[in-house]
Amino acid sequence: MNSALNLAYFFAVFNIIQAVPECYHAWSEIIPGKDCKVAADCGEVTADCIFSVATNSRICCKPKNGATLPTCPSGMQILSVGKNSGIVCESKDQCPDGFKCVESTTNFDKLPGQGNKICCK
Repeated sequence: MNSALNLAYFFAVFNIIQAVPECYHAWSEIIPGKDCKVAADCGEVTADCIFSVATNSRICCKPKNGATLPTCPSGMQILSVGKNSGIVCESKDQCPDGFKCVESTTNFDKLPGQGNKICCK
């Protein structure tokens, strides 16, 4: 029974990882053929070097042409783990101390079922 549960858990985690886009956000896309250690390795000013759970490697991602990115209300700063990697949230407990989960002032590009809130301070 234990091995059956472990196998079920493995497939559940595997399916979740497969559902995560390589660059995490609907507004981002991978730069093909670029591996990186830092963003400068990507060769584009707007690119970020991220660890992708989908590929199990560091990849270069950039905003898609014409993409709408999330924006904090006036006077607030977005929580970002790169140049264009804002943290999307649903509730305040998903943001670190000092940040609030607030409505983006833009209707940014989202994954299916994702809300329009981001972590800002």
